[in-house]
Amino acid sequence: MTACFLPRVHPSQAVIVHGREEAGLLFPLPPALVQGRPGLVLGVVGDPGSGKSVLAKVLNRLRSETGADGWVMDCDAASPTQNWFVQMCQQGQMAEGRAIREPQKRHWDHAMELQVAQQLANLRLRHDLVIADLPGGRFTVQPPLRIPPGREVIMFAVDRFIVLGRYGEETAAAWEAELAKWDLADRIIAVLQSRDPGAPPRAEVVKEGGRYVGAVTGLDRAQSPQALADGLRLGLLPLIKELVPARDEGRGG
Repeated sequence: MTACFLPRVHPSQAVIVHGREEAGLLFPLPPALVQGRPGLVLGVVGDPGSGKSVLAKVLNRLRSETGADGWVMDCDAASPTQNWFVQMCQQGQMAEGRAIREPQKRHWDHAMELQVAQQLANLRLRHDLVIADLPGGRFTVQPPLRIPPGREVIMFAVDRFIVLGRYGEETAAAWEAELAKWDLADRIIAVLQSRDPGAPPRAEVVKEGGRYVGAVTGLDRAQSPQALADGLRLGLLPLIKELVPARDEGRGG
């Protein structure tokens, strides 16, 4: 039996249990286990090739600059982006890296989906801000299944979403529609367009109507982490500062 704390059911106060006859039942969380305010999970969604994994790592780097405690998690349990692959890309060996990585990919099953949701829920109880690089769905079918059946349990563990589309395409709108199917559209905090991944990193982002909107340039794994942070800081840091808690509030304990 496994327990999973989900934002959708007030995670600081209840758990959802998965396992045999207890599946789906809600139980109160003992007060002794609730220490201070839980953190927040910020999820990045987007189609393959949009640069969402690069963006997630940049956001985590900017989070660290605020002094807030946090974590970045690759939620694609079937095909995680390993550090060795990123390093090979930065060294101009992307094709070689893909040849090694491809045979290592696995097929999703629901146990993996529940495990990822549980990991996110556990992390949000320990950190101020968790950056989730969310899985991209199934694109071998038409129309694509951006949130395949069963994968929604991961999305329910996310408090806020950044939707990253590819510039000149309708992928951001498709992700908004997919999140709306699961009644999650109100958790979207930003809709960004990724363009020119090989160009110098730059973010042109403004806040309109409660959401951050704009374009992000240079989201390529070959870019150095410092260059990405330097180029995207001005446009993205306000978004991160809005999500992290004030440092004088602290975490109970």
